[in-house]
Amino acid sequence: MEFYKMAASQEQLNQLQGLYIAYFGRPNDAAGIEYWGAEIDSGVSFDEIANRFMESDEFTASSSDLNDVVRAAYTNALGRDAGDEEVAYWVGRLEAGDVSVAGLLEAFRSTDDATDSATLENKITVANAYTEAAVSGAGFDVAASKTALASVDETPESVAAALEEVGAEVPGEVVTPTEGLNTYVEAAEAEEAALEALARAAADLEEDATEADVSAAMTFAATQTRDQLLSAARADVTSEEKQIQGATAALASARAVESDAELSAAVTAAQREVNNDSAARTAQTALQEAESEVAAHVAANGSDEAVAAALYEAVVAFGQAGGNVSSFSSFVSAYQAELLVEADDQDFALVLDPIAESGGLVTVNPTTGQATLNPTLTGATAALRTAVSDAAKVAGVRDQLNDVVVSAENAFASAGTPVVTTPATSAEQSINLAGVNFASDGALSVDVGTGATSVTVANLTTAQEVADAINATTGLENTATVSGDVVTVTSPTPGAASVVTLVGELTSGTALTPSAVVPGSDAITVTPTPGQVLLDAQQAVVDRQDLVDAVADEQTDLADAQADLVELTALVSTYFDAREATAEALEALAEDYGIEGLVEVANSSNVGVANTDELFLFSQSDDFNSAVISFEAGDQLYVGDKFAFGGTDATAGDNSALEVFFVQRGGNVEVRLEESAFGSNAATPEVDVITLVGVNAGQLSFNDGFISVVETA
Repeated sequence: MEFYKMAASQEQLNQLQGLYIAYFGRPNDAAGIEYWGAEIDSGVSFDEIANRFMESDEFTASSSDLNDVVRAAYTNALGRDAGDEEVAYWVGRLEAGDVSVAGLLEAFRSTDDATDSATLENKITVANAYTEAAVSGAGFDVAASKTALASVDETPESVAAALEEVGAEVPGEVVTPTEGLNTYVEAAEAEEAALEALARAAADLEEDATEADVSAAMTFAATQTRDQLLSAARADVTSEEKQIQGATAALASARAVESDAELSAAVTAAQREVNNDSAARTAQTALQEAESEVAAHVAANGSDEAVAAALYEAVVAFGQAGGNVSSFSSFVSAYQAELLVEADDQDFALVLDPIAESGGLVTVNPTTGQATLNPTLTGATAALRTAVSDAAKVAGVRDQLNDVVVSAENAFASAGTPVVTTPATSAEQSINLAGVNFASDGALSVDVGTGATSVTVANLTTAQEVADAINATTGLENTATVSGDVVTVTSPTPGAASVVTLVGELTSGTALTPSAVVPGSDAITVTPTPGQVLLDAQQAVVDRQDLVDAVADEQTDLADAQADLVELTALVSTYFDAREATAEALEALAEDYGIEGLVEVANSSNVGVANTDELFLFSQSDDFNSAVISFEAGDQLYVGDKFAFGGTDATAGDNSALEVFFVQRGGNVEVRLEESAFGSNAATPEVDVITLVGVNAGQLSFNDGFISVVETA
C-alpha cells in the first residue's frame, strides 16, 4: 500500500502504524502520514518518533509512566491485558535501556506467540485501510477507528468485518504454499533416496563407493525404463539356471559311470591292499605324518594364503618405511601375480616357493625345523625388520613342509608291487615315451622271470637308451627296437615270464604310471602300485565331491540371483512410485497454488521467466554465495522457516537469531540471508545474497519462510 509518493518503505509505514496503534489506540490519519512520512524520509529514527509520541498531549492524557506505556501497548496492539509479570519485565528493560519504546513494539511483532503476532499484523492491516481512506479524502472518525481496531483479533474474519465498516477490501493476500511445498519436498527427497538405493543395487556399488560413482549411477538409472533396469538381473537368473543345469548333468553323467557308493568302496578296497603291502603301508604312514605336520603348522599360523599375505604385508610396510626389499622381489612378484587369478584357482603353496627353494630367502633345518633368514635386512625400524624376518621364517617352514608332503606322496605312489596280468598269447608291445623325462630322477627297472633277477638302469634320457638297456639286460628274452619316441618290445617265446617296468615322470612333473612289457601277450594289463591305486581312488572321491559342490554352489548362486532380482524389482517399483508421487505433488502445486514453475536457486544462477508464477527454492549450503532472480507479482521465493525477518537494515538485526534482510539497491532488492546469527555484523559478513530484480523492499512480505510480492487492492 502506497499512501503518497515518499521514500519510506511499506515496512517502515507499517512500523509507524504500529506505534499509532500501540500508543494512541487508533490508525494514523492523513496529516500524520504526511508529517511522519516526511520525517522518516529525512532520517528520523523510530526511537525518536516513539519518544515524541510519549511527549504528546494525546498520549499523556491517559498515561503517566512506563507502566502505563507497557499496559497501553498490550491492550491496543495485542488486544489483551498485560500480566503483572509481563509489565514488570518490560518496564525493567525500558528503565535499564535494554529496549526502547519503539523496540518494545518490534518485539511484539517478532514474538513467537502466533496469536499475539497475528493480532498485531491484522490491526496494522485494518489501520492501513483507515489511513488510506483518510488520505483519499474520507472523513476520519477517531472514535469509530478505535472501536474498529479494538474488535480486530488474530482471525481473518475480524479483519474482514473491520474493513467492511470502512468500505475497504483486504489487501492482495499471497497464500504461501507451505503444505503443498512440504508435500513436494518430502516426495522429492523420497524419490532421491529411492533412486540412490536403486542405482547402487543396479550398478552393484559398494557402501563406500565414491560420490562421483554414485552420482553417475543415479544419472544413468534415472534414464532407464523398468525393463531396462531389470534386464541384467533377469539375465543373471537365466544364466544361473543354465549353469545349474550343466552342473547337474555333469554330476548325473559321472554317477552313471560309477556311483558314489562304488567310489567309496574303491577307496576301502585300495586301503586294504595298502595295508597288505608293507612297503606301501610304510610310505602311507610317512605321508600321513607329513600331512599332520602341515596341518599343525596351518592351525598355528593360518593357511598358505594367510602366511603369504602376512609376509607380503610385512614386506610392504617395511619398504614404505624405507627398508631395502630388493631380496623379496621374486616373492612380491609371485604374490601379486597370484592375486590376479580367480580365488578358486589360487595356489599359494606356489607363491611360497621363492622363499625356501634352492637359493631362496630362508634356510630351514630339516632336523630341527628351525628357519634362518638369509639376507641381512637394512633400513626402517627394528620392529619392522623383525616383522619381516618372522613372517619369512614362517613362510619358509611352510614351504618346506609342503615339499615334504609332495615327496612323501610321490614315494607312496611308487611304493609296493604292481600287479601284472599276462594273457598267454604271443605278441609285441609298444611303449610310447613321448613326453617322458628321465633326466632328473628317472630309472629303468628290469625284472627277469619271477623277479629273482632285478637290474636297474638309471638316468635314461631317450627312447634309444631305453631300448639299448632292454637289449643289454642278461636273461631277458625280449628284444627292443626304436621308431621315434616308440620302443617296440617283442618276445620270440610265447609265455615267457619276463617283465619290463618303466618308472619316471612326465616333463610336466606328473608321475608316470608304471608300464610293463610281458612277452607272450597281445594286451598288457598293469595295475599300478597299491599306493597309486589308493591315491587315484581318493582323488576320484574328491573329484566327485567337487561335482556335488558345484551343483550346490550353482544352487546358491541361483538363489542369490533370484533374491537380487526380487530386491531390484522392489527397488524399481519404489523408485517409480516415488517419481509418480513427486509428479503428483508438482501438479498439486500448480492446481492449488497457481505455481507454473518450480526452480532451484543454485550458486551464481540467474533465473526467472516473465509472466510466469514461479516458486523459487533456496537451500543454504557452503558453496552458495549469490544468485539473481527476475522477480514479479505471483512469484515466491522459499528460503526456509529457520529465518526471522530482520527488516531493511542489515546492520541492526538480532545477533542471537538467523535473520533475512531486504536491502534496497536501486531498482532491485538484495535478500540477505545470514549464515550465522551474527552473520550481518561479522567483520566479513557471513551472508548469502539473492538479488531480486525489478522490485522494491516495500512490496515484499516474508511469511513462513516465503518471500512474496504483495499487491494492494
